[in-house]
Amino acid sequence: MSETRSSAGDFARFLLLAGAIVIFLAGVGYVPTKRLAGSEGTLAMAAGCVISLIASAMGALPVVLARRHAGTDSQAAGRRVTAVMMSMAVRFLVVLFLGFSAALSGFFVTAPLLVWLAISYVALLASDTVFALRVLKDSDT
Repeated sequence: MSETRSSAGDFARFLLLAGAIVIFLAGVGYVPTKRLAGSEGTLAMAAGCVISLIASAMGALPVVLARRHAGTDSQAAGRRVTAVMMSMAVRFLVVLFLGFSAALSGFFVTAPLLVWLAISYVALLASDTVFALRVLKDSDT
């Protein structure tokens, strides 16, 4: 394996992992959600998970871009910190915007949507953190 991995390959692996996490969550939560909220609740569960997945993917972009433009100068550490902060802000704002839009649209049952939005947001936070640490550590070398 080469020492410098491609940003696109890292991003693709990240998306596969995030997708697998969302599928696992949906599989585990399907039956309880269907029992508590009916089939409309499972649709809201899927929407909440997909919104978190989109936010996670969008939030990973500043980290990928920071790696592509990483340098060896003295400002590289500052750019890495900025990338991580931007990543968190983008992720949160995308979840906030899409979550409120979905909740206010009337297409989904609000309670299961918001519960699964929170559950999937927290679950994907772990993969986002590992991805950011790995990518930015690789750009340091």
